[in-house]
Amino acid sequence: MSMGVRKKFTATLTAALCSLALTLPAPAEASSLRESASQGPAAVESWDATFAPDALATYVGEGAPKVIVVPADAKAEAAAGALRGALAGSTSLVMDSAAIGDASGLDDAKIVERAQAMPVDQVVVVRVFDAGEGAPQNVVVTFYAKSGAVATALTGAAGTPIAANAGGSAGALDGVSEGAAEAVSEVSDELDEQGESEAARAKADRRDRLRRYKSKYLWAEDWIGVNAETGQVISSWTVIRQGESGAQLKGADFYRALGRDDLVQEYRKRRGIRYGVGLPLILGGIALTIGGTAALVSSSDTAPDFGDDDPIGLGSIEPTPRIPYSTALGITIGGTGVAFVGAFFMMFYKSHPVKREEAGRLIEKHNRDLRDTLGLEELARRVQVAPLVGPVQGVSVGGKF
Repeated sequence: MSMGVRKKFTATLTAALCSLALTLPAPAEASSLRESASQGPAAVESWDATFAPDALATYVGEGAPKVIVVPADAKAEAAAGALRGALAGSTSLVMDSAAIGDASGLDDAKIVERAQAMPVDQVVVVRVFDAGEGAPQNVVVTFYAKSGAVATALTGAAGTPIAANAGGSAGALDGVSEGAAEAVSEVSDELDEQGESEAARAKADRRDRLRRYKSKYLWAEDWIGVNAETGQVISSWTVIRQGESGAQLKGADFYRALGRDDLVQEYRKRRGIRYGVGLPLILGGIALTIGGTAALVSSSDTAPDFGDDDPIGLGSIEPTPRIPYSTALGITIGGTGVAFVGAFFMMFYKSHPVKREEAGRLIEKHNRDLRDTLGLEELARRVQVAPLVGPVQGVSVGGKF
């Protein structure tokens, strides 16, 4: 039971305390209710057996009033359905709650207010609570006049027939035994303790879900280098990280974290093209440039080449064949151009198949789906400003989004 529902139950039980005691006319019955409330989660029982029409008629009173039966939440639907069937013989009209819509999250006063336009004399609110492990669920049924005053009320357990009303009204204390009142008080206390225990479990469960989220959520750390003197943006870059620890995701790891195998394959394909085309062009261009430069230097030497057997230069031998100067120059220029083409190709053809904006949308969707799966609300975003240390002078701005 959540803390909000527990408070609503306490308010309802307090208003109906006197009439609830009428359901427990004898100490033996009070003891039975205490035992029912002290056991664990609810067992599935038939509510038809709980609401015996003859016993229920003693709570409705004379005049065959018109009533609307409203389950306070989904847990009370089955009990409300059984109650409507049992009220058919002692009322002139029994309406379901379809006309006023879902009442989940509303307190009794709001439910009565919502039913003001209905052609009924009384608004019957049904609330069901888990009594403990192995025990049947408990029900609290409160009959309200349209003014909001409590007409009568009863409590019971699933599968156990309610006792007939011993007499009196919802607002009268006369005739209520001390033992019965004490039993109702103990039921309230035990359900309060149960609610606090459930609230503690819910809090621990949320901490666990939050811990799991913080270990798996993704965030982009966008850095901008700004010159401290001129204010000019010098450079910018993005680092994809996962979890509160900030583990960096490189390459295909980012798409694996997203669960996108198609983008993993696309990344690998593009990386193969990038390096398979760019690197050979760069290396080939460098080789051509070096070879062309060597040929260019060699072609520029026009002095005769004398052999070792003509030390005083009386004759000459045929010069070593050389690449023409223009050809060597062309090879040098061409090799440099090929290397630059390879470098530009690797610069502009990215391995990542998505752009930065699309990556941001993928991160947002991943985190939103993760929160929905774990049942968490959106968490606060953070921005960080820090000095940029290194060869670039200035400051950096980073954010977790």
